[in-house]
Amino acid sequence: MFIDTNPIPVKAALAMMGKIEEVYRLPLCEMSAVDRAALQNVMVASDLLPQG
Repeated sequence: MFIDTNPIPVKAALAMMGKIEEVYRLPLCEMSAVDRAALQNVMVASDLLPQG
């Protein structure tokens, strides 16, 4: 959760899990593709997301 400024990774993770819609208000913005991939890899390794 410290890969980017909080709460961006939390919102991204919840959106990946289908819990929320990923919408940001300024000054927040979406995670970079590299950080998103790293977060997704950690979530898959932690059994929070299915592999795929």
